[in-house]
Amino acid sequence: MIKEIVSASISVCLAHPIDPSFSVQGGAVRYTLNLLNYLVKHGYTTTLVGASYGKHKKPYVFTFVPIDGFASSCSWQVYFMGLLLRAPFLKLPKSTIIHTCRLEYLIPFIIYYPRNLKVVTLDAQLKTFQTKHPLLFRVARPFLVEFMKFVLRHINKFLAAKSTVDYYAAIYPQIKYKTEVMPTSAVPTELFKPMNKVLLRRKYRINQESKLVIFVGRVEKIKNLEFLIRSFALVKGKLPNAKLVIVGRGSPSYIKHLQKLAKNLNIGEEIIFLGERRYDEIPEILNCADVMALCSLTEGSPTVVREALACGVPVVSTDVGDVKMIIRNKYVGRIVEEDEKKFAEAIIDMLNVNAEVVREECVKLIKELKLDFESLGEKILSVYCEMLQQQMKFNDLRRCKS
Repeated sequence: MIKEIVSASISVCLAHPIDPSFSVQGGAVRYTLNLLNYLVKHGYTTTLVGASYGKHKKPYVFTFVPIDGFASSCSWQVYFMGLLLRAPFLKLPKSTIIHTCRLEYLIPFIIYYPRNLKVVTLDAQLKTFQTKHPLLFRVARPFLVEFMKFVLRHINKFLAAKSTVDYYAAIYPQIKYKTEVMPTSAVPTELFKPMNKVLLRRKYRINQESKLVIFVGRVEKIKNLEFLIRSFALVKGKLPNAKLVIVGRGSPSYIKHLQKLAKNLNIGEEIIFLGERRYDEIPEILNCADVMALCSLTEGSPTVVREALACGVPVVSTDVGDVKMIIRNKYVGRIVEEDEKKFAEAIIDMLNVNAEVVREECVKLIKELKLDFESLGEKILSVYCEMLQQQMKFNDLRRCKS
């Protein structure tokens, strides 16, 4: 009875630099949008503090508080400053749960809403910053550690995949009692599902005979795309009809660097850079593929792995994040060490497995492991309920003492 009362009273404020009227990529973006849709679908009062990239043509069934002034994207630094200025005027009730996907986005709420329950879903590790800015990381690491201690003191729940939890618990043992181990990604299976490959390849002008390897994600160094291109060159040497499609946004200079590498390896014509695509196009593009490749230097709980499997596409990946917990048999993919030759062999191996069997096994795995967002939404909701129950007990106890 108490659980039902608590559940009915849930209201949530999500904070992330996203515009709900735009279909964009990025694991944290998709996670936030899927969580937003889940909460709205189940009738919970929800506020999104996002970013506005254009005109909004229709009203939303949730409260949208945009941080305005962005043309097409919003860096986390700019969004953070806007959030810091806007937060005190949100007038959030004390019962509202605040949920973010970056620790720094909680700081304005820690300052202005100290009594509200706070949740963070975390995929990134300090290793991400270390990889992007190695020299700056050496200087900033002591400050980062202290900053993390400060924020972690003020959050109520820390949601993360086991690999991320283990990483942070080794540095901050005190977070263990605040942690809920769960995936930080899941799939809206109404969008990501097997489709007609022949028709979709025709739509995207892809040769029906091509063996198609696909990468979907941010086109940046942390994704280790130089490694993927060199591995694909070895695949191409064995399979002349192989093609590599890279889907995602990146800096023009880095994309040119990758194109130059491909040209030097004599595979420039065999790699297609599709750029950033609308979210509703991603399931179609994935359905064109025979194998999805992931070779990042670090990951938490990569969304694209679930999305590929939901579309019936097997995954070849390095051992990052929680991928090893998902790729469980030879039909749904391979986990490979960071070795170009072995990675290429794994891709070739998967391309030779019966496609129909692979598709059936991939979809079956999504159902068995409950990797759909409806299942993940239920887990997150149970965390909210547990937090509110504990808060109610604490408030009752405090009233009794007074």
